[in-house]
Amino acid sequence: MRRLILFTVLFALGCKSKSDPGANAEQFRRQEVSPQFPSAAVLHEPDGTGELRYLGMDVEPVSPERGSVVTITHYFSTVRPLVGSYDVFVHGDLPGGGGRALVADHAPVAGRVPTNTWKAGDIWADPHRVAIPEDVGTGTLELFVGLYKGKARMSVEAPTGGSDGRNRIRAATIRLGGKSPVDDLPTTTVARATGPITIDGKLDEATWKQAQILTTEDTLGQGQAIRFGTKLRLLYDDDNLYVAFENVDHDVTERYRQRDDPIYEHETVELFLMPNVTAPALGPYVELQSSPGGVIFDASFDGRRIGMNTKFDAGQTIATTIDGTLNDPAPDRGWTVEWKVPFTNIRGVKAAPKPGDEWRMNAFRIEKYRKDGKVLGEYSAWSPPRIGDFHNVVRFGRMKFGS
Repeated sequence: MRRLILFTVLFALGCKSKSDPGANAEQFRRQEVSPQFPSAAVLHEPDGTGELRYLGMDVEPVSPERGSVVTITHYFSTVRPLVGSYDVFVHGDLPGGGGRALVADHAPVAGRVPTNTWKAGDIWADPHRVAIPEDVGTGTLELFVGLYKGKARMSVEAPTGGSDGRNRIRAATIRLGGKSPVDDLPTTTVARATGPITIDGKLDEATWKQAQILTTEDTLGQGQAIRFGTKLRLLYDDDNLYVAFENVDHDVTERYRQRDDPIYEHETVELFLMPNVTAPALGPYVELQSSPGGVIFDASFDGRRIGMNTKFDAGQTIATTIDGTLNDPAPDRGWTVEWKVPFTNIRGVKAAPKPGDEWRMNAFRIEKYRKDGKVLGEYSAWSPPRIGDFHNVVRFGRMKFGS
């Protein structure tokens, strides 16, 4: 899948130079603690040697403003000394599996006292400062905590609900203050088809004229001119969602041949559907793609890049037509793809939507072209994610079903 870009903002709370790791270390030692958000989680080293108790965290202010800096203090108690030196990770996740809003990985205790020097019975305070992103569209953030070394995490043992099953402690849920970001998500209304549609990639049925024409812009939302235009049309009936992309392309090329090949690495069109979810809420979603030659890729997700399942099969019927030639240097004009997607094959959909129902949706186009002997890429979107990740689900727009 495309590279995920996460922005981490972390301010360590230290005191003196790291050239003296023990300098003022005692200021972080505690005899007893009463955290604002207590925890009963236990962390075990992968080989079972060492064991820590995570006693909980303090958050100051407890309801930070969007765009402000919050001080988080974790409290760890050593049961059995650790062999390894571990770092702390903190993930701020959006509710409902909406993905990660912040990452604050750091060396514990301001880097003064490595975990493999902690003695049995020690209680250490680990304060650090984290910037809350300004564009968090939800009113809460769920904070997950754990220890890791390289790619390995310490295992987590916790009461029911105290972890997420992926060795992350469910440490706290904080409420965010300040104004919510302006909701500028695009909206489209999907018309009902008035007649049958033959999937042949030609779009010559009269009912296609009823569909709104959606266009794409640069994925970063910076207003850059698009060299290769894209038109998207959507229709529906009692059984299916119909999708059509018309793509300007002066050199239509295909790299892959098999179903679920990584066609997202070359020329493709993509539709993301989050059924039965109204913005700003988030939920599971599916990703549907087609290449110029009609190669299909589809996958389902529990949340933003969580639980990716490439065995998911949307059962769509696809046909493409090329105005030119495929994988031939002769100048082309473009390609069209037409889909029929059965509603009941879409994850989380038990019946066709009714007029007035609303889903979340986004659409993308990847175009590869040559310039000065180099292969370049143009990436465009109906609702620009504004970061280098098509799976920025908070930017999915609104898709309403019309009458």
